[in-house]
Amino acid sequence: MKKGLKPQAILISLAPVLKIDKISALLDGFNRIVRMIPNAPSIIHQGYNPVVFGSEIEETKKTWLLNLFKYWGESPEVAEEKLEAYAIITAMGPTYFWPQWIKLQQLGTQFGLDEAELKTALSAMLTGAVNTLYYSGLPAEAVMDLIPVYPMKDDEQKIRKLFDNSLTALYQKLTGAAK
Repeated sequence: MKKGLKPQAILISLAPVLKIDKISALLDGFNRIVRMIPNAPSIIHQGYNPVVFGSEIEETKKTWLLNLFKYWGESPEVAEEKLEAYAIITAMGPTYFWPQWIKLQQLGTQFGLDEAELKTALSAMLTGAVNTLYYSGLPAEAVMDLIPVYPMKDDEQKIRKLFDNSLTALYQKLTGAAK
């Protein structure tokens, strides 16, 4: 690849782990590099795709790229040392919830709701739940107490432990951090 890179080219890496300086070293000092961590909702223009620009990317090119990236959703400029955390939280994040939402949809069908009703209800519930947690001004514990019947309460600790074990181990693997 390095032989095909023209000096004015910009390389965009979508991979976690390889830092800009490492990519540059692999490319014999080529340093017009951008790193982005895309996520799946980008397919419908609602992604959250953190981006880091190498020091050799001029402001005009940065502005041009950010405008180009708007097609996929939001692309906040972040510190490079945070990209692996974003990979786990935002890029892989949908995979932690989609199986649960799909199961809720299946159960809703079993319980007599049709597909249109389920799409509307689940979408509104999920948006409202996220907004309640983050924008109601209530502490997380108070938000959890808004619903008197909590059918999965006994399994909550298992779910939290699953997140802790799986995601902490993955973060340590991506960053090379020791336990």
